[in-house]
Amino acid sequence: MLKYLTIRLYTILSISLFIQTLSFPAYSFDVTNLQPDKGQGPYVSAHRGGPAVGLPENTLAAIKDAYSKGVRLYEIDVRITSDGKIVLFHDRRLNRLMGVDKVFRSTPYSELQQYKLRDFTGAETSHTIALFDNLLSWLKANDAVVQIDLKNLSAFEPVVKRVEDAAVTDKVIFIAYKLETAIMMQKTAPWVWVSNSFYTVDMLNEGIEAGLDMGRTVAWMGLKGVDTNLTAALKAKNLLAVIGALGFDETSHDARYKAASTPCAYNALIAKGADIVATDFPRKVRAVFDGKIACP
Repeated sequence: MLKYLTIRLYTILSISLFIQTLSFPAYSFDVTNLQPDKGQGPYVSAHRGGPAVGLPENTLAAIKDAYSKGVRLYEIDVRITSDGKIVLFHDRRLNRLMGVDKVFRSTPYSELQQYKLRDFTGAETSHTIALFDNLLSWLKANDAVVQIDLKNLSAFEPVVKRVEDAAVTDKVIFIAYKLETAIMMQKTAPWVWVSNSFYTVDMLNEGIEAGLDMGRTVAWMGLKGVDTNLTAALKAKNLLAVIGALGFDETSHDARYKAASTPCAYNALIAKGADIVATDFPRKVRAVFDGKIACP
C-alpha cells in the first residue's frame, strides 16, 4: 500500500511540474525579449502603473494588481524628495493625490509617507507614496519591465545608480522626450535603453544619423495614430513601436473606445504595426489581446 501511495504521489508531482513548464515562459522577461523578432507581443503598457478604483497611480499595489491580470509593462513617474529619497510620484504639487496644498520638491519623504494617496475618483485609500527601491526589489523577483519617466532630468544619474545596484538593468527603459536627451542617456550609461519619440520616418532617420544606438531604443509614435510607413521602417530596424492610447482628451484612443464601448478596436492598432499599446485601461486591453473579450 505504501509503495502504491508513493508511486501515486510521484506521478502527481511529475504532472504538476510538467503543467508548470507549459504555463510559464522558459525565459526571464526583460527588454530584449520584447523585440519584434522574438514574436512575443503584442504588449500592453500600464500608464502610471495601472491605477484602478482603490489603487492609486504609481503604487506597487496597482502594479501588482495589473500584473495579476497579465500586464508586464509599466510606465512609472519618478521624483526625488527634498531629503533625497527616490519615489514614484507624478505631480509637482500634492493637492490631487494627497489632498495637501504643498509643493513636492520642498517636502521630505518623512512627511510624504504620512499622507494617504487618493485614487482617480478622488477617494482616499490606505496606500502611501512608494519608494523606488521597493519597486526595484519587486521588479527583480518578477517578469516585468518598467519605463521610467523622470519628472526632473537631474534624477537620471541617481536613478541609474539604483538600477545598477539592484541588478535590473535589463528590465528598465528610460523615457527621453528629446533626441539629445536620449543620446546623453546612452552615453552616460552604456547599458541604458531609451524610449525616444519618432512620429515620422524622417524623425527616425534623424535619430539614426545623430548616432542614437537603435539596438537599445524603443520608438514612441505619439498619441494620434499609427503611421504604417513608420511602423514598416521600424520593423526593418527591429525597433519596438509604441502607440499611446492614453489621455483625457476626447480624441484619445482610450476616450473614443470607452465612449463607443469598443475595446476590440485596440486590435486595429496592432494590425497597423504597433507592438505596444500604452493605455490607462491596461487590464481591459490585455484581456482583448489575450482573447478573454470576444472580438469579431
